[in-house]
Amino acid sequence: MEQVVVLLVIAAISFINWLIKKSAEQREKRRRLAPPVIERQTQAPATPEPWRAPEEDLRKFMEALGMPVEEPPARENRWEPPTAEVFEAVTPPPLPVPVAVYQPPKITRPSAESLALARRLEARQDPISATEIGGSSHVRQMLRSRDGLRDSIILNEILSKPKSLQSF
Repeated sequence: MEQVVVLLVIAAISFINWLIKKSAEQREKRRRLAPPVIERQTQAPATPEPWRAPEEDLRKFMEALGMPVEEPPARENRWEPPTAEVFEAVTPPPLPVPVAVYQPPKITRPSAESLALARRLEARQDPISATEIGGSSHVRQMLRSRDGLRDSIILNEILSKPKSLQSF
């Protein structure tokens, strides 16, 4: 029952909208077909009032209020242009200029300990294998589990180059 009432209300609103549109179309059609109406002015154009000073309007306002009307005192222009004696030429002190002195970098010789370590590293030619570290079986075991795989992906994202620097 409620659905029927809602449908009737919607149908009534739609019918009213249709009637409004039709009447607007009829008005527009009559407006297009009717000759243009030229309205004639029955009154002469208004002449602008002559300019009056605002003091006159203020005087009339004060009279209407019943307040005594006094002439305001004339304003004196007390400003005088400054003379040349007021401004004296003052030169500011010069700003200190910092002087940068070039100092060449100090060259130090590597210690005997670091030289021996560098020679040992140069002598070693084969890279370190995963079995020496003891990680190959550990890595395989880690990649088999879901959590280990997720952790390795996260570590790869953290430790690898940024995406903007990676080549495709």
